[in-house]
Amino acid sequence: MLPQTTGEARADVLLALCKEACNRSGEEALALSQTALEIYESLGDAISGADLANANLAVATALKKLNRTQEAGIELAKAVAFHRDDHFAFLDDLLRMQASWYGELGEWQSALECQIEAIALNEIDGDEEFLALSLKNAADCYWNLAQYQDAKTEYERAVPIFKNLKLVEDVGYCYRKIAESNFELGNMFDAIAFGKKAADIAFFGSASEPHARAHLVLVKAHMALGDLEEATPHLVDAQALANFAQEKNWDLVVEVEQERANHMKAGGFEADAISIEARLSTIRETLG
Repeated sequence: MLPQTTGEARADVLLALCKEACNRSGEEALALSQTALEIYESLGDAISGADLANANLAVATALKKLNRTQEAGIELAKAVAFHRDDHFAFLDDLLRMQASWYGELGEWQSALECQIEAIALNEIDGDEEFLALSLKNAADCYWNLAQYQDAKTEYERAVPIFKNLKLVEDVGYCYRKIAESNFELGNMFDAIAFGKKAADIAFFGSASEPHARAHLVLVKAHMALGDLEEATPHLVDAQALANFAQEKNWDLVVEVEQERANHMKAGGFEADAISIEARLSTIRETLG
């Protein structure tokens, strides 16, 4: 039973109930938040933009819980617009959230625009950790847009900040992405230099995938230079780390095994390469 309130007070209660309901049922949370939003909108100029933003955000959160990400993004964009006007202190958080939702939809240009705006806010407010996070996120967007030079630049900007904060795994991530960006740009020696740094840091980390990917970029760069001997130990490490990970990433396994087939071909072992690729075709067909 809802308390017998009306107008703004009733909408406030509905939003409070929505927060509780979100843990139980996305449908219930959506109904409550949409009703609250309708009440706020009916009040016209008597209601603040901040209240409308809160209601839009509640609707967006409920929709996201229901995996209706496209619709959720529309509501979140409304919340962001209202909070731009009232200089909301945590607007950068909302922008990063908005960017992540765009990323899930593959809308990387829109995601990038959100991250660039977040960077500008973080540069003004002086929060170094959030600035580095926004820079890294923007770099990821550039990467997914195949704008590798811009991606490399933003990762490079993030590195000294992460170093200063002693966020070692974030530094390692940026080193790996700088290596991968250099590979895509044809800068093989820089790819190797940063790949080695990434592998050094990943060696001491708890996750096997970043370690495997650091060795994988080293394999690719050495092979691009025609140095199969230097590529071999990195290929062995990448294969072991990818195949024996506690949580196996099959896309990574396929990528590593394809490089193993390429390595076999380059070394003159065509029959072995064909055998590997035949097995890979089954995995690719399974993954879809």
